[in-house]
Amino acid sequence: MFKFFGEYSVDYSIASGSGLLNISTLDWDDEILKRLGINRKQLPKLVDTNTIFKNLTNEVKNKLLVSKNTSFVIGAADGPLSNLGLGAIKDGDIAITVGTSGAIRKVVNKPIIDPDSKLFCYYLSRNKWVIGGATNNGGNIFQWLKNNVLSTPNNQFDSKQINRIANTVSPGSNGVLFYPYLSGERAPTWNTNAKGSFIGLNRTHTNAHMARSAMEGTIYNLYSILLMVESLSGSAKKVMAAGGFAKSELWKHIMSDVFETPIIVPDNFESSCLGAVLIGMDAVNIVSNNFYDSGNNKVSTYEPNKENFEVYRRLYPLWVQVGNVLEVEYDKITQIQNEING
Repeated sequence: MFKFFGEYSVDYSIASGSGLLNISTLDWDDEILKRLGINRKQLPKLVDTNTIFKNLTNEVKNKLLVSKNTSFVIGAADGPLSNLGLGAIKDGDIAITVGTSGAIRKVVNKPIIDPDSKLFCYYLSRNKWVIGGATNNGGNIFQWLKNNVLSTPNNQFDSKQINRIANTVSPGSNGVLFYPYLSGERAPTWNTNAKGSFIGLNRTHTNAHMARSAMEGTIYNLYSILLMVESLSGSAKKVMAAGGFAKSELWKHIMSDVFETPIIVPDNFESSCLGAVLIGMDAVNIVSNNFYDSGNNKVSTYEPNKENFEVYRRLYPLWVQVGNVLEVEYDKITQIQNEING
């Protein structure tokens, strides 16, 4: 913003993820600033997410070849924008984005602070906030499976092959549980030392069981975050999902079965980009009062299978229980690994 307009500005949405903003007053928090020794003059000007900027600097105007008075809208953070792009705005709407990592978010009409500090709360627009939780582990699990577990010098797996073999085994992966913490974890555990693991393997299990279990474990983890969001903001009535994971038909069906609810997936995976467009259109009065209903309306719906979710009803509590036992030892494992690796 400084390069373009010669002033330091930040929108409420980005600022609300800084830890320095009081999201109830939408102003920098004096107590936090005092504790950190930060002066307000060191921070950018706070503006709403639909704020329009004009008067480009001459340098940028000449590079972009646009009029000096072209309107630029500051926009918002990518997570809240994804809710907007998906159309997951109404009470009970849940947005899930799974790319390399993942997140679950719900729009609320007032700031909601998690007393356990495991969920975030960011500003979106027009007195709308987004509560949710982010995971470090999503599509990166697929990449790890492909490169480090399934592929051999003579057989290089790709995503289609992983989906194909995972679809050859029954839901529940014959009792194999997977914990997807290959990069530590944010929600739901908030443990940088968390580790990935397969539990329950025996001689009858194949790479197909491991592939499906990895997909299921990633969804179990997202489901844990969903339950946390619901506990603070009410039950989910509609779940909309986007991101690279949506290219996998099996993964979408697993999500529907574990969540026991229909999963609505837009044809356009780039929901954050669409949300940014809608913020901009609203700012320049192209979108009228139906602003919050302007998200992607070309969708596919994945319905839960009763037999499958009965299996997951039995396995998910066990996944949580075993995960709680494992979590106690993550720090010890990390210490040993650090010592071994020097």
